[in-house]
Amino acid sequence: MSVPLTYVDPALSIRDLDTGKVIPLRDIENSTALLKSMRMSTKKKIILPNGVNLTMFYNLIQQELAPSNMSIIDLAYPHQKPVTKIALSKNKQFIATADSFGSISTLINFEVNKTIHGHDKKINSLDFSIDNHLISCSDDKTAKFWKRSFSRPISTLQHDGPVRAAKFYPNDPDSAVTCCGKEVIFWNARRGVIINSLQFLSEPTAIDFSSDGNLIIIGCLNGYCYLYELAKMMYVGQFACGRRKKKAIIPKSVLSLSCGPDSIVVSTSDNRVRLYDLKDYHFVRKFLSYSSSNEETTDVSLSSDGSMVFIANKENGRAFVYPTDASTFFKKSTIVHSLKEDASSTFFGFTLGEGFVITSTLVEPSDDGEKLVLLIGDSGGRLYRVC
Repeated sequence: MSVPLTYVDPALSIRDLDTGKVIPLRDIENSTALLKSMRMSTKKKIILPNGVNLTMFYNLIQQELAPSNMSIIDLAYPHQKPVTKIALSKNKQFIATADSFGSISTLINFEVNKTIHGHDKKINSLDFSIDNHLISCSDDKTAKFWKRSFSRPISTLQHDGPVRAAKFYPNDPDSAVTCCGKEVIFWNARRGVIINSLQFLSEPTAIDFSSDGNLIIIGCLNGYCYLYELAKMMYVGQFACGRRKKKAIIPKSVLSLSCGPDSIVVSTSDNRVRLYDLKDYHFVRKFLSYSSSNEETTDVSLSSDGSMVFIANKENGRAFVYPTDASTFFKKSTIVHSLKEDASSTFFGFTLGEGFVITSTLVEPSDDGEKLVLLIGDSGGRLYRVC
């Protein structure tokens, strides 16, 4: 069997932990300067790139009731550009990431398996089906339903404009929903066939499903969220997201949303993240102190049990974790009486160190159901698992 000259035997190469580049020993033998410029170890989750220092911070929270002593337990280099999207397969076997230039990488056992140029423009979302297929969508007017091998798309779903979001049905691996223009489109994604659509007066910008898979929640540019029964496409209700002024609500554009068992968390264009009750859609509380008014919030997400809200702020490079019910962290403290019920500045969070900006986060369901595990992407294309 012939081996290409460009082949690098992993046993005869060294990985630079600052850049992720794998360098053959034959190149290092010819350059002592190259060897001295590298940082290397057989235990990559112990030796981190220069300057990375995971630091936790706390605000109005009893530290003994919050996760402590969290550390980076895995590190990968899926991209050279900022990691903007992270998705985890339902069986936790695969991770998919996207960067700001249209590349998609898949990881197995936290090692990069494959990287391709998936789209010609910015990727807006990644999502796995229940049988571990991946769907991606982009400003290049397409959504792509990928083979498990990631060698090519099974189908490319063509749209008339940028595709703002794409998700698989919770219980159907062949069906997906996308939003483009003022339309939400329901697909047999495997066949690339439209099966239904919903028209809106304002552009849909974010979508998610309820935990039981019965409802679809659609956030729009006009600041409203609309709920439909998925099976019958029947309208269920709506609520406005935005600043409350006396008895009126001033809606603000929905940027992202995430649905938990009992609540919906929504980020809006006024740089606010708010929590709403899933049963009657009433406003529960807003989350404060993660940014100043001129900073941009990235995607928000809820933990699978709905107890934690995760916010990544790419402007100040920090990740924030808010309990949805702050009072649970103050059971033995009188400070709970001084908290506003409709606003919370109770949080803990992480920084990676100066020059390392957190650009995306995703909570990973833990095996024991109690330990907090986070996937964190940074501005240098690195992916970390924090536990």
